[in-house]
This record gives sequence, structure tokens and C-alpha cells, in this order.
Amino acid sequence: MPALVLIVDDAWSTRFALRDFLEHAGYAVGEAGDVRTARQALADDPPQAVLLDHHLPDGTSLDLLPDLKGLGIPVIVLTGNPTNAIEAAATKLGAGAFLHKPVDLATVRVTLERLLHDSDKSV
Repeated sequence: MPALVLIVDDAWSTRFALRDFLEHAGYAVGEAGDVRTARQALADDPPQAVLLDHHLPDGTSLDLLPDLKGLGIPVIVLTGNPTNAIEAAATKLGAGAFLHKPVDLATVRVTLERLLHDSDKSV
């Protein structure tokens, strides 16, 4: 059974590109466009990993990261406006990686595989 990856991003085009790439790489993919929908997706069918945009219509990655950390779900935070402060705060709250948009899809895949591999070791 393929690993389920939840993509949380308010940009439809970003979700589409990531979904298409990840599905072709053999992952199952879920989508959410905001913090509220992401929380519902976590409750309905917890993923094995999350790709999380920092800026969302109803909050930021910092609002959702404590939930994900509590569930032990590895997270890659994505942002188009990176700052050291955001990266430090996200890392402190449990982000396993921080990538700048536009993301290189090969980098997303390698980073995702590393986080999934590392989370399997901790179980």
C-alpha cells in the first residue's frame, strides 16, 4: 500500500503539480487548501507525511505543526517567502525540512523519502 502524503497549500496549481508528481512516484495523495481542511483530513485519514505551505488563508504552518508533531507525522514546510525566523520556528515545532518555492520536484521526492525512512526507524 503506497504511503499517503497530504499536500496543504492554498494554491491549486501547486497542489496539482505536487499531486501529479507524487502520484507518478507511487504515493497516494490527499489535498487541503487551508488549516481547517487539513485538520479534518488528519482526523479522517492520517497521512504518513505532509507537505505544508507556510502561508494559508486561515493561518500558517506554525498553527498546524503542533498537531502534526503530536501525531508523529513528518512534515516538509514550503514557502515562497523564506525567513530565518520562520524556518527556526517551524523547525522548533517539528518540521523535518523546509523548502523554498518554487520547489524542485526531485528535491521534494528525496526529502520526502528521507523523512519517511527516518520516521520508520523511530517506530
